[in-house]
Amino acid sequence: MSLTIYNKNESLALNGKIESSALQEQIHTSSITIAIDGITGYGDGYYDITFKDTLPDESLLDDVIAAHDGKSITEVELVQLSEKRDGEGKLLFTSGTRVGSSLEIATHNFADKTTWYNDSSRVIDEIPVYVDGYRYELNNEYLIDLYHGKLHNEDNIIKNGYSIDVIVDGYLQIQYTQFEPSIDYCDFTVNYIDGYIDFLKNQTGSDITISYSYAVGSTWVLKPSDGKVIDIEKSEIQMSSNVVFNDAINFDIWAYNTHDLPNKVPVKKTVYKSISNLTDEAQGSYPVVPPIGGKYPYGSEYETVSFKFNYSTLRQLYSSMGLELRICTKNNRELVGEKATATFYCTIVDE
Repeated sequence: MSLTIYNKNESLALNGKIESSALQEQIHTSSITIAIDGITGYGDGYYDITFKDTLPDESLLDDVIAAHDGKSITEVELVQLSEKRDGEGKLLFTSGTRVGSSLEIATHNFADKTTWYNDSSRVIDEIPVYVDGYRYELNNEYLIDLYHGKLHNEDNIIKNGYSIDVIVDGYLQIQYTQFEPSIDYCDFTVNYIDGYIDFLKNQTGSDITISYSYAVGSTWVLKPSDGKVIDIEKSEIQMSSNVVFNDAINFDIWAYNTHDLPNKVPVKKTVYKSISNLTDEAQGSYPVVPPIGGKYPYGSEYETVSFKFNYSTLRQLYSSMGLELRICTKNNRELVGEKATATFYCTIVDE
């Protein structure tokens, strides 16, 4: 795959205006299946919209732009200082609003390598290895699984180019999951860890190609779109009670290297080597969630413990400085256990 840039004028939009973060989110949720890399505006009404590969039909992008109204996605509540003071001379607070886009985003599961989409590699039209007419093996293990409820908002994530596309004699096949109305309407199942496909009917002699993504590293990234700032207001860490730290977890802030643009370097590193490292920094924990719903990924067999982090000052990621948050296990190992994720509660604003 190679980055492909489409230059568009804001006059194509519904109200003659483009709001980059809103348009990017609308592209994410559209029928466009190629992942968007970013949107860059030039101040003259023209925007470069960059995708991770060539769009099979550029008119789909034009349709999204034509329906775009130039408005931010949401408005969020903010506490603002007033000039009024109490009897001790302390400032009073009033509730107001500011325009911005709310963002609640969760990491992949650091205890499940099949969720590591952010640091994955894409394979297009691989011809699988025939085993017995029903089973066909792929060249890679730990396929990215965004079909079984393992990740928050996975239906939108998969649109960025992480689907498993099985083509038999020119026809797209249907994967069986428990969310399908019946197995009778489906064509195959997937072993995501070992990397093979099991067809429900014998496919001996068929022409088969498979496109998929597979895990390469453990890094998960949070970064703003061009011209935007992500204000991280609070976060949580969720872990099942059976998690074992067999690797350290790195929370790193990266920024542009001014001596080697556009490359980035870590400017702040935090390493968590144990559960106690997390609890020492956390501002408390929520009530324990009991086992519920059966086995992972549809339920949990172990208690889930959540640690909360409320920041006294905003953690801000500025796109102009190339700031981004990267989280990974130090040696790209899966943590032992059922679940280890983090969730960030943010606001996206203009720089």
